[in-house]
Amino acid sequence: MKRRPLIRKGFRTEFLVTHFQKSVIHGDCRNDESIESHSTLPAPGTNSRFRVLGRGLELANVIFGKPLKYFGGLSGFLAATKGQLKKGVPFFVGGEDCFCTRELPNGAQYGSLDRKAIIDSNLTLMIAEGPSIVADHAFTTGQIPLSSFEKPLVPTRMKVGINDGWGCFPERLPAEKNTNTFIPDDLRHELGTNFVVKGKGLVVLTSCSPRGVVNTVKQAQAASGIQKVHAIIGGMHLVPPLTDDYIRETVLALKAINPDYIMAAHCSGDTFYDIAKTEMPNKVIRSAVGTRLVFGA
Repeated sequence: MKRRPLIRKGFRTEFLVTHFQKSVIHGDCRNDESIESHSTLPAPGTNSRFRVLGRGLELANVIFGKPLKYFGGLSGFLAATKGQLKKGVPFFVGGEDCFCTRELPNGAQYGSLDRKAIIDSNLTLMIAEGPSIVADHAFTTGQIPLSSFEKPLVPTRMKVGINDGWGCFPERLPAEKNTNTFIPDDLRHELGTNFVVKGKGLVVLTSCSPRGVVNTVKQAQAASGIQKVHAIIGGMHLVPPLTDDYIRETVLALKAINPDYIMAAHCSGDTFYDIAKTEMPNKVIRSAVGTRLVFGA
């Protein structure tokens, strides 16, 4: 694993991480002409000031987590890149409930994924509840079961239904969610994005881990059949009111998985970083905006 700074004038991130990923496969390591490469862009975030990195960039967008937080800037991104993305680029979401309207506990509107903007941009909407191949190189976890001690800590509420063209289709969701009122949000549509590095194992991008970072990694292992984890990258969703004891239990569970590297982002918190650094001193790397991570066989 190599780490190099990548600084681009005018490139900004607001309050979470957005990854631009490029994967390369060499059909014959002695023949550079056999290189196959693809790019993915998970979670376009709250910032609409995105630029396309190359003409007609072949992207497969992977969306996961809470609406405003992860795709508040999506409409602006699609407007800014109109005509630049290849027609039919797959746009992945983890379930119909990704489109449901949401609110905060105080009743403030929290946003909704713009289905029409996706379709109008000639993207191919992929509702993938199960594991799916992305751009031939990556794969999604599929929906993440609550298989460990971790439980969702989600402040939002969701409502099933269509209102003025916004929202999710009731007939595509379980009856228990069709209450015609706001209900606790379980974020079942959450996805992780993963790569397999030959000879090294899985690279797991967790998103914000509202379904649990340990649950996310275990689902990536189950979906791929590969137990070795090379790196875990992303938010750990370990913020108040979660206690130090809960965070320590999470760190010890990750230590038992024995990844080569952990790069915690945005919603992980200093408590997680301090405990993880003590438990796994040679594995925890603090990343920042503009960091380029290169994983190779």
